[in-house]
Amino acid sequence: MDINAWWDGLSNVLKILYCVTLPATLFFLLQIILTLVGLNHVGGDIDISDTSGIDFDTDFDVHTDIHIDVCHHSGDVVSGSADLRLFTMQTFIVFFTVGGWTSIACISTGTESIASIVMGAFLGVIAMLAVALMVKYSSTLNEDGTVDIKNALGQTATVYIPIPSSGNGMGKITISLQGRFSEYDACTMCEEPISVGTKVRVIDLEDSVMVVEPSDK
Repeated sequence: MDINAWWDGLSNVLKILYCVTLPATLFFLLQIILTLVGLNHVGGDIDISDTSGIDFDTDFDVHTDIHIDVCHHSGDVVSGSADLRLFTMQTFIVFFTVGGWTSIACISTGTESIASIVMGAFLGVIAMLAVALMVKYSSTLNEDGTVDIKNALGQTATVYIPIPSSGNGMGKITISLQGRFSEYDACTMCEEPISVGTKVRVIDLEDSVMVVEPSDK
């Protein structure tokens, strides 16, 4: 099949949906691959304390409060523990992936574009809620004392989400604690940002946030 002819034959709505859905699907698959690769490296149980992937500097509580999670230059962390974090990069990726493919499938079967988009948005929101609930559940398990975060001090971890420099925000790391493969928020006081895949060492803890530096320092 000629890809150009196929693309030219699509309606404008379908073109927009494909432009949104395909990148979202690639990010979704990348997150799954990173998780599986991490599992294979560790060979233990996975305990993903927060599958949200990338946290925005502002996390919206599904009730009325807005919590700010920022690692400041002084090393202090102002952290709010949301009951259910619905608006994170992970949930948005799931929303656009599920909602996009649902809308495309409905339009392909002859359903009106508006009805298809509404159906896609509905299922996308359900998928967002499901992911947020899994995050909440896994976070609750982590808070039950099954893993002592203090054991992370001095341990080596791998950057999963880029960490901004000089305490200007948070990224994420994956680390093996007590035989379990876990994911935690992390910040750094280093002047350079730390990219994905970099090996880092945990040098301090601020509540549940790990302060790290490159392990080659």
